Amino acid sequence: MAKLKNGGFEKGSLKNWKTLGDTSIETASFGAGPSEGEFQALLTTFGSSFTAKSSNLTARSSELIPSSESTLKASSKSSGAVSDSDLEDFLSLDTGTLDSLNNGNVIQGSAIKQKLKVKAGDVVTFDWKFLTNELTFDQNPQTFNDFAFYTIDPPGRRTEPLLFELVDTDQSSEPFITSQTGLFADETDINPNISGFGTETIFFEKGGNYTIGFGVVDADDIGFDSGLLIDNVQIKRPPDLTIEFLEINTPDEVTPNSPGSVTVRVTNEGDLTAEDIDISLFASVNKVIEFNPNGAGSDAQLANLTIDTLEASEFQDILLPFEQVVVGPPGAFHYIASVDPSNSIAETNEGNNEAVQLVSLPGTNAVIDWSSTFLNAVQATPGSTSDPDSTPPFHAINSGIFHSAIFDAVRLTTEGGENYTSIFVDRADLPTKLATLPPGKVSAEAAVASAAFTVLSEIYPLETQQYLKQLRITIDEAIASGQSARSVALGQKLGAFVGEAVLAQRAKDGRFKAQSQLDLPPIDGSKYIWRPTTPEETTGLLPGLGFVDTFAIPNLEGNLKTGPVLQGETFGFLEFFPEPVPAFDSPEYAAELIEVQAIGGAADTAVTEITRTAEQEEIAAFWLNDKLVTSGPPGQWTQVAQELATSQNLDLLDSARLLAQMGTALGDSAITAWASKYYPELAITALEVQGIPVPEGVGLTDTQPRPSTLINFIAGTDSFDETIQDPDWEPLFENPNFPDYTSGHATFGGSASVILDAFFGDIISEQTPVDITTQEIIGLVRSYGSFEDAAIDNTLSRVYAGVHVTSSGVVAQEAGEDIATFVIQNIAQPIV
Repeated sequence: MAKLKNGGFEKGSLKNWKTLGDTSIETASFGAGPSEGEFQALLTTFGSSFTAKSSNLTARSSELIPSSESTLKASSKSSGAVSDSDLEDFLSLDTGTLDSLNNGNVIQGSAIKQKLKVKAGDVVTFDWKFLTNELTFDQNPQTFNDFAFYTIDPPGRRTEPLLFELVDTDQSSEPFITSQTGLFADETDINPNISGFGTETIFFEKGGNYTIGFGVVDADDIGFDSGLLIDNVQIKRPPDLTIEFLEINTPDEVTPNSPGSVTVRVTNEGDLTAEDIDISLFASVNKVIEFNPNGAGSDAQLANLTIDTLEASEFQDILLPFEQVVVGPPGAFHYIASVDPSNSIAETNEGNNEAVQLVSLPGTNAVIDWSSTFLNAVQATPGSTSDPDSTPPFHAINSGIFHSAIFDAVRLTTEGGENYTSIFVDRADLPTKLATLPPGKVSAEAAVASAAFTVLSEIYPLETQQYLKQLRITIDEAIASGQSARSVALGQKLGAFVGEAVLAQRAKDGRFKAQSQLDLPPIDGSKYIWRPTTPEETTGLLPGLGFVDTFAIPNLEGNLKTGPVLQGETFGFLEFFPEPVPAFDSPEYAAELIEVQAIGGAADTAVTEITRTAEQEEIAAFWLNDKLVTSGPPGQWTQVAQELATSQNLDLLDSARLLAQMGTALGDSAITAWASKYYPELAITALEVQGIPVPEGVGLTDTQPRPSTLINFIAGTDSFDETIQDPDWEPLFENPNFPDYTSGHATFGGSASVILDAFFGDIISEQTPVDITTQEIIGLVRSYGSFEDAAIDNTLSRVYAGVHVTSSGVVAQEAGEDIATFVIQNIAQPIV
């Protein structure tokens, strides 16, 4: 508890204060003050009680009250001013400290002090008025320089007290007026609302036991005295600003720039007035403001305004209209209202300046909400680009697992759901009590929530508290919609069983061994071989991912999955392997290298002039999404599916089918792309086993170097005069730590575009394009007349970024399209 006693001197005495020199209690009859209440403390330099250090100090103006008269008037007070050394000893100041303020040789003065106990963040305020018989600055700038001050003696024996000047007679910044006291000629007149007193505020960063002192001194003479009035010494809480949501009106549409508004209440729970108070509203995928307008994964600032002042205990209700900026998926994101987001106002509690509300846009359903929660978990997963569970291909496989569980849960609890094939869990797999319940008796929403919660808690466990919040929202919405408590409880049991069953079937799928060390083949004099991005890395990212169990297409070994029940004709893994790309001795290779050198470099060099256009650079950034602060390329495409499912009012079952096909296609695309990266020679094998003639001039015998390696070290030394070596060339964006062939981005894009086209192709055209957003540049929207056009831009973005040659992207996109076509034919399909 902060403590200071008799700070307003309203006991009519200096009780609780230690005093030294000429000190007294005065009322309004004194002729100046008080600033509040009836009493105030007066400290003066009247009445020396010692022998002054200099005997030749004389008065300089007959207009002022001489020392002899001052002494007579002070005779009813205490014993008189004391020496500077006594003052310094009283205030625990080192000898000579008062002189160090450079106001002259301090002769005498008076002081008071009191111990006080403060908490960290507390503020001490006091009112003061300086009175003097010296000539002030406006009368004579060369006058002797009496002054007033205060001291703060911190806790701890080894900490020196702090000395602060309040005012001196030579200061021109403080206004002086004629004093009405009869004892002094002039006095400061700062704030007319408190009798001309000034107010000082002291902020205490650390709590503890301090001593505050006040003093007034004569400098260089004792012929003309000065005084200091002190009043209203208080320990106060500084402004303590809080904010809360009163009303949230989310936009009516999922599309960017749709209007919405929130109403917030801002309250000052402190003792001091707050001024220039910034209020901001952010949209965020998590509960933490991460605002960097030029950075990937930034939150969006939707609204901002400033309140001029907010008095103690005052509140204001504020309407914040905004246009929605897409920062993440539509089914689960946060509005964060923040008061003083930059912490420019010192407050008692800096931890209560935000209000956070988890929201979803109108039209979403439980499937979209939980799919959005999945993407948020992806984005929140910490790690580095060398951690397999922090990377896009790993997230893609997790997406297949997660969305398969949701689909199977919806399928078993929705009317008509079992008209589609299951992915992992069929009714026959359920416990008897659950298996015999018809869909109408079990809450599908609760089943979705429980299956999603079960899987997410296993694959991304750090966000469990967020899952619990979303679980409560889904259950509450189910109850509010009229579903019975029993139906909801049964849905939770069924969903949990499905989630656990899917996790069990994928427990040994090989994904946790995908980062096993890859024995890189010897170079044997060949320049055309990929090596890790930095010398510290001994292998590439996820070299064993190609051996992970697939969802729909056959495994690399040619075996069919035991999980999905596949329909129709099945093919070996190599059927979906990307086609070979130009060999390093082909003219096509040279042309592609020249192309990426011109449009994919970071900047001009002495050798290379960059010809990339502004739009190409925007496209490169728009589709990048490979930073850890984003949900990755698979997440960008999944969000497109979520937004379209919402805007087109897909029901629970169709939403689950869409996202299950998207997730499994993205998962199989990741596995296929990474198999090609580390085993590119299989591209030729794939053609041979299918009886397809191998074209001349294609094929890689080993992992393909990135363009920067070819340009820095190989161009100009190869078989082509057209290629030019440039040791200073760097790609626009950083090289990922895995080979060029093939592009994971392009594989994901090709796969996702086919899935989206199957569901929404008939509503997308040049006249009604699809709007796609990015977490790389918040607020940027690109529109496409077809999903294929979007996929092509995505593929070319990697060339503009300087990290792939064109053919690595083209064959990858085609492979992704083939994978998605197979998924559509075999995953969650109608039973006929």
